[in-house]
Amino acid sequence: MRVEFRLLGPVGARVDGRSVEVGPARQRWVLAALLADVNAVVVADRLVDRVWGERSRCWTSWGTRTPRGRADAEGARERPRGGHAPG
Repeated sequence: MRVEFRLLGPVGARVDGRSVEVGPARQRWVLAALLADVNAVVVADRLVDRVWGERSRCWTSWGTRTPRGRADAEGARERPRGGHAPG
């Protein structure tokens, strides 16, 4: 299976040469933000800033009010290479 992502012009994806639906606008923004740092771990704060911009402040403060959010913010949770916290 061959997957291609398109970022110049409308954000999109093709699988084996056929266009596939990548979701509504916000999901396409997230996809583009992640693809901007392909093959690298994208820190949640950077992703939120890229997608939500100025409105991200409310998300960031909300996320750090939960125990897991605080642990993530403090770097207390060890992440494997893929960037996902066990859990």
